[in-house]
Amino acid sequence: MLDAGMRSTHLMRDFVLACAGSTPQCQAGMRAIAANAVSKVVTDAGGQAQTAGLPAGRYFVFSTAMYKQRPMFWQVPVELHPGRNAVALDLSNARTLE
Repeated sequence: MLDAGMRSTHLMRDFVLACAGSTPQCQAGMRAIAANAVSKVVTDAGGQAQTAGLPAGRYFVFSTAMYKQRPMFWQVPVELHPGRNAVALDLSNARTLE
C-alpha cells in the first residue's frame, strides 16, 4: 500500500474504508498488493480456497470484504507444506476496523 502512495497512521483502516467505497485509492492499493503477491486464490461462498503449489513456508493471506455493511479484512498467517494447501477465511479469523 505504501507502493501505491498511501500514507496514514492507520493504513489498514484507511485502505479497507477506501475499498468499501470502491475508490481509486483502493484500486491503486490492490494493484500494489497484486504486484507483490506470490499467488492469488478465490474463495468460495464459505471462504474456502486451495492454493496453487507453492514452496513450503510461512505466508500471509490478505483479503477485504463487506459483511453486514461492515468492512472486514484478513491478514492471516499460514504455514504451507509443499503442494496445494487449503485456506479458510471466515469470521473466526477476520478483523473489523473497531
